[in-house]
Formats: sequence, C-alpha cells, structure tokens
Amino acid sequence: MRYGTAVIVILIATSLSSLNGIFVNSFEGMTDWTIVFWRHLFVGIAMFVGLMLVYRKRFTGVLRSQGWIGLGGAVAFGLSTLFVTMAQHRAPVADVMFVLASVPFLTALLAWVALREAIHTITWFALGGAASGITVMVLGSLGSGNMTGMLLGIGAALTIATFAVILRWGKAIDMIPMFALGCLIAAAVALPFTIDDLAFDTRHLPLMLLWAVVISPIYYSLFVVGSRHIPGGELMLALPVETIEAAILAWLLLSQVPTQQTFIGGAIIMVSVSVLAYFRIRQEHRS
Repeated sequence: MRYGTAVIVILIATSLSSLNGIFVNSFEGMTDWTIVFWRHLFVGIAMFVGLMLVYRKRFTGVLRSQGWIGLGGAVAFGLSTLFVTMAQHRAPVADVMFVLASVPFLTALLAWVALREAIHTITWFALGGAASGITVMVLGSLGSGNMTGMLLGIGAALTIATFAVILRWGKAIDMIPMFALGCLIAAAVALPFTIDDLAFDTRHLPLMLLWAVVISPIYYSLFVVGSRHIPGGELMLALPVETIEAAILAWLLLSQVPTQQTFIGGAIIMVSVSVLAYFRIRQEHRS
C-alpha cells in the first residue's frame, strides 16, 4: 500500500471512530452496561465471522498463534473499549476524547516502566502538558456531575496504553483477532451487570447493527491495515483529528457544548500531542 493511500485509510478509520460518541448517546432507555453488552457481542461475532471467511482453514491456527500475549492484548483492549463506551455515556463526548488524546504519553510512560524504553526530554515535557490538561478538565468536572465519566475516560486511556505496550511485545501478532476476542471479553464483563436488563428495544436494532456489525469492524480493520504503512510519529496525528471530529459532531448532533475548562485542558493536551508528533516525525525522517 502506498503512503498516500495509507493516510486516506487512517483518516477514514478515524472519521468512523469519531461517531462512537453519537451512537452511544442514541440508545434512549438503555443503560451503559446494556449498550456495552450488545454492542460488543455484535462486534465480536461479526469480526469472528469475517475472520472465518478470510482465513478459512487457517482460522484455528491464527487464533492459536495469538498465544498469551494475544490474550493479554485482548483483555486490555476489551477493558479499554468498555471504559470508552461507558465514559461517553456518562460524560460529554469532547471531555472523554480529549482525555483519550493523552494515550501516546501514557504509552511512553508504561513502556518506560515495563520495557525500559528511554523517554526523550521532549516526551517528558509533553507528558507534563498532558497531565496539566487532564487536571484542568478533572477539576472542571468536580461540580458538574461528570466526574465518574472522566474517571472512566482516564481508565480507558490507561488500558489503551497498556494494549499498545503489549503490542510491542508481540509485534508479529495479527491485531484483528485481538480486537474480535477483546469485544467478546467486554461483553462477558458487562453481562453480570445487565443480566436483569437485557431487554432490547427492536427500534434500536437497525442502529445497533449499523454501529456494531458495519462501522466498528470496518474502522478496526482499516486502522490495522493503514497503521502498517505509516510511521509512528505521523500516526499519532490521527488522535487530534479524531478528537476534533468527535467534539464537533457531539456539539452539532447532541448539543454538547464544551465547558471553558474542557477547552483549556483540551487545548493543552492537543498542543502537547501535536508537538510530540512533530518531533517524532523529524526523528523518523532523520533516521
């Protein structure tokens, strides 16, 4: 795949992913646990069916090749997508997305702790900027009733970063089966909390199928394919794009106007991401 094509693929993936907050807030009368269960059950089944059609006789072998690293990655991914869904149901979409934009810094920090990967000076400054931005947003949420959603967003960022570090251990592992298994794990975790409230309003079925069976598997797969052909520094720029798109969509379609603290904290995080991405791109071009 050519570089330009890969960029287009990633932009399509981020645009589709930015719709998650809209979908999460479109199921009236459903609890967040119920949304998590049905969405991830459908996504997991759809992706496994797709994998069976693609790999056919090699399907079982591909699953076995995931090993313990793949299982660990699936657990981390499952928890992250569970946290993201619940966070976007309990807090404004923009707040959650700005927190998720801190993932590159958390990944660098976890890789430093777990893998002893060196952290460059500019990354430390960016980490400080991201932490400052999150602090501003959390303080702004204390009196707004969105604190639980913000904490879930931070949990999502931490588990996504954990997933990214696990991927560095298993670079040769196909991520798509990890995504599929992770979704089923998220559904399994949600089941005990929604066992008495599994009723599904059939009016929501077309929307749920569109989100879970069509859009989600497509953007997961596009991200995996596109990320193989784009350097890490440039790939990081997908985060600001997705964050801005999600915030604009939430404003236009859900009437969620970001607070002043969200604007300030989010701006600090976005600048930190962009500066770090710029220096990463320069390093990659030099090498």
